[in-house]
This record gives sequence, structure tokens and C-alpha cells, in this order.
Amino acid sequence: MTHWDEMERPAEWLRRLDEQDGSYGRLLQESGNLALAAHRLARARCRVFGGRDGIPTLREVVAAAHMIANHVPDHPAPSPSVIGAEVRELCIGDFPGRR
Repeated sequence: MTHWDEMERPAEWLRRLDEQDGSYGRLLQESGNLALAAHRLARARCRVFGGRDGIPTLREVVAAAHMIANHVPDHPAPSPSVIGAEVRELCIGDFPGRR
């Protein structure tokens, strides 16, 4: 799975992600952490299924984190607040900061 496919052909990238054994684990490994992997997955899903500018909401990123955790043995999904904090730390979301 290439970055080009992920950005330019997200439907095909998502299909291969679902069809290839171990692909969710590779996505997690390539990304370095669950927050970034979940954001990548959610962004691709937004681009394919519609969404505001292809930018995933926190709810979509959390759902993607759970999807990845369901496919990767021994990798539980953290709480939405943990995912949100990690995404904010990585500066990859447009989620408002805590006040």
C-alpha cells in the first residue's frame, strides 16, 4: 500500500486494506502509533464516503481506531479522550483544544 494510493485512490486503498491479511497491522506499524493510523484510515473513509473536506471528525478517528484494534490482535483501542489527545499532539486533526 503506497501513500499515493492512500491519497489519490482511497477506495482502492481501503479495499486492499480489508482484503490483505495483516494489512491493519502494517498500517499501524507504518504509522508508528494508533492515533496516526486511525487518522489515516478515517481520512480515506471520509474521502470515499463523503465528509467535510475529507477531514475526519474525532468520532470518525475513534471509530477507525476501534476498527484497527479489532483487526490487530493484542492491541486494544484506547478511550476517545486518549485518541483525541494523541491526535492533537501530532497536530493532524482540527479538533478544538481543551479549555
